[in-house]
Amino acid sequence: MPLQGDNRRHLTRRVRRRAGAPALVVLALLAATALVGPAATGALHAPVNLKPPTIVGKAQLGKTLTASRGSWSGSPTSWSYRWLRCAPRGSSCVGAGHERTHLVRNADVGSVMRVQVTARNAAGRSQALSAPTPVVTAGVPVNTSTPVISGAAQQGLTLTASRGTWAGLPTSYAQRWLRCNPQGGECASIADGTGVSHLLALADVGSTLRVRVTASNSAGSASASSEPSELVTGSVKGGAPHVMVIVEENRNRGEVIGASSMPYFNSLASAYANTTAWDGVSHPSLPNYLALISGSTQGVGDDGCSHSFPGIPTIGSELSLAGIPWKAYLEGLPQPGSEVCSSGEYAKKHNPFAYFPQTNGANVVPAGQFAKDLSAGRLPAFVFYVPNLINDGHSAGNEVVDNYLQGLIPGVLASPWYAENGTVIITWDEDEGEGKIATVVLHGAGSGKVLTAAGNHYGTLATIEDLYGVPRLGKAVGATTLAPLLR
Repeated sequence: MPLQGDNRRHLTRRVRRRAGAPALVVLALLAATALVGPAATGALHAPVNLKPPTIVGKAQLGKTLTASRGSWSGSPTSWSYRWLRCAPRGSSCVGAGHERTHLVRNADVGSVMRVQVTARNAAGRSQALSAPTPVVTAGVPVNTSTPVISGAAQQGLTLTASRGTWAGLPTSYAQRWLRCNPQGGECASIADGTGVSHLLALADVGSTLRVRVTASNSAGSASASSEPSELVTGSVKGGAPHVMVIVEENRNRGEVIGASSMPYFNSLASAYANTTAWDGVSHPSLPNYLALISGSTQGVGDDGCSHSFPGIPTIGSELSLAGIPWKAYLEGLPQPGSEVCSSGEYAKKHNPFAYFPQTNGANVVPAGQFAKDLSAGRLPAFVFYVPNLINDGHSAGNEVVDNYLQGLIPGVLASPWYAENGTVIITWDEDEGEGKIATVVLHGAGSGKVLTAAGNHYGTLATIEDLYGVPRLGKAVGATTLAPLLR
């Protein structure tokens, strides 16, 4: 029977008491007892942990943690893992996975991670727990699926972009629309292309579009871009967008928006789209009109009739060069292209095209022609419309302006011209001290949107130029536009 425990110690004591026993005999006896110990019998015990498991990797969202097994006696034949998400002090843990590696998720942020390793052999199993990681941080956002563009890629229609999906708990997102070559490369930023949607303009035709989404949190930001859109085609009927600008006179925004004397106009402001911080650019009237079509006041600070700006481009000359038809309709204008200073209730100071010889001609007509062109389906792509001194409110009250609009607008909204990507912008030339003018945008069936960004006539001009895909003039470059109200 093998010697174990007390028997082995008893033998050792007996050998030591034998004073005459040679040292070699003692060593031989001790060696014999070692050979007949537990290892020699084939007895097996459950694994015993000698060194706890460890976790390798950065405790940050989107990173991968890897567990080591630790060190064990008992020759384990298999191991299993259980990841634990714990309170920052390492207690109050809940299960978070059963693989050897763990991808850090949103749910882990603010916690610490531990791993419990179970070692097994034929005699049984034992468990050991790692030390906790540092508290898991979010890190910069990590894109997990790219943004996607939806919508038909056709001029006059709207593309919309999703954000994609992100880890890292982003707190804000920013979009940037890019115009690219047909293969989706050589992309350039689109002016004012910072919304979740983009109204396709003439300048987009023949290109593809991408959207770049930037997600941010307290740790930083990261960006991801969509695949390119389909190649943008022209409008179905091959025509340009339809835009009509109507200019009224001398009112603060607060004298118009919400005024009981203008129920029809306010019904449009509520049903379609409104602004809260739009304004003119100068005083008196004329410099505002000049800015609205040329991107500059041309240094004018009065309402004089003698100013002339030969060779200076306007929205009219830009459209003519692009082959896009346009007309300015002036109520009371004696005849097309007239340069008369005044005639009845007509005033040249409200007809900016009359100051630019390059664009003052057959395209600048009496407003009586408007109804004929509308009914005959001959309205051009761009319309600039100015009522006379009575109907624009310069020399009359709000009731007159409202009644005039009610006689003008319904026919436009019901027309095929408006149905084919039409937009009507109703604005005022200047405020009366408030620093704000009313500017309302009619587009589609109406959205009820409100634009709170500050802007002015340069932004209105930029909006029109962007829609037609022509260059921005003067201070229209970089101006805030009305584009968010057209989406």
